Formats: sequence, structure tokens, C-alpha cells
Amino acid sequence: MSLPNERRRRFQRPKRITVIGFFLMIEPFLQIVGVSMYKDVSVAALLQEQFPVWLFFVFVPVISGYGLLHIQKWAWYLFAFYSIFLTVFNSYALILQQTGYNYFALVETFLSFIIIFYLIQDDISAPYFKMYPRGFRGQMRRPIRSNVEINGIHKITKDRSETGFYVDWENADLELNEEVEVFFPDDETPLIRKAGVVRIDEAGVGIAFRNR
Repeated sequence: MSLPNERRRRFQRPKRITVIGFFLMIEPFLQIVGVSMYKDVSVAALLQEQFPVWLFFVFVPVISGYGLLHIQKWAWYLFAFYSIFLTVFNSYALILQQTGYNYFALVETFLSFIIIFYLIQDDISAPYFKMYPRGFRGQMRRPIRSNVEINGIHKITKDRSETGFYVDWENADLELNEEVEVFFPDDETPLIRKAGVVRIDEAGVGIAFRNR
């Protein structure tokens, strides 16, 4: 069954995730070239000099970047681990040698924390951790509590936006992509609207409006 446009849009990967993923995949190679130029040695000689270290710093961000692009939970944890290790490594290197390059390496650490701060946001991290398929939201949902009837069953929204809402509903007898009718009795102009189930987890249900 083909999914409606609203459903497909929720699974579009945010541009920032795409930029982060590709940045992580190319950054190690740019760093190797930069270090070789700074030390005035060939790339081959540099890799041979510190092979195990560079092996880690090349493969871990490349693998985590690839996983983040493909919305993999392990990639989220791998990058978090990499960021912590990078912070400790760069800080230790700066303590040992206060060179210009080691100071510049702190910029890399700062960037990794910016990425982590972005990845831990609820709307960004949720697709990586939910048991059921879940897309990225195109619009921010606000914690708005309002009465809603879903197929005639009364519930109260936990958050709501122009594109949909979430309700606490344990053991909901619904299926992903199932069409439902929703009605907000407290709206200024209450209407019965078509909607679709786009998220089901252990605590509740996420519903997106259709034919807005």
C-alpha cells in the first residue's frame, strides 16, 4: 500500500542530518591531509607513524556518519562515544603539547558537541530509538493539552502542531498507517478530520492530519 504524502514527508531525513552524516564521512580524510601539511610529511608517512590511532579516527566517524544517514540506533551511540573519546584525546594532547594544531583540534571537539546537542533533541533522536517506524517531524509540536475524539474515543493530546498530535494511549487497538477520524470539540470551528496513525509506542499514539 502506498503511503499518503503526509506520511512520506515525515520520513524525509532533515537536511542537517544529511550534512552531519556526510561531514563525518569526509572529515577524517580532510584532517589527515591537514595534519600532513602541518607536519610537512606525506600522508603515507603520517599513517604509518600512528597507524592504530588514525585507524580509529578514520573508521569510527565514517561508520557513524553512514549509520546516522540511515537512521541506525547504533550510529547514535557510536557517535556519542566518539565525541567523548575525542574530547579526552584532544584535551590530553593539548596538555602534553600546547601547539597551534592542538588548539585547533579543540574546534573539532566543539563541533562534535554541537552535533550531539542537535542529535539529543526529542524530534531528532526519536526516529533512532523508537521500536516502531517513526519519521522526522517537519514542524515543532508544542505541549498543548486539548480534548480530542479519535474514532469516537475520547483522549487528551500531549502535544499538538498544525500537522498532527500525540496522545497517551497504552495498548491502543490501532495499526500504523491506519486511517482514523479525529474531532477537536474545543476548537473554534470543530470539524471531523481525516488523519492517519504514524507512530505507535508503548505509551501512546502519534497521528498526522491528512488532506489539510
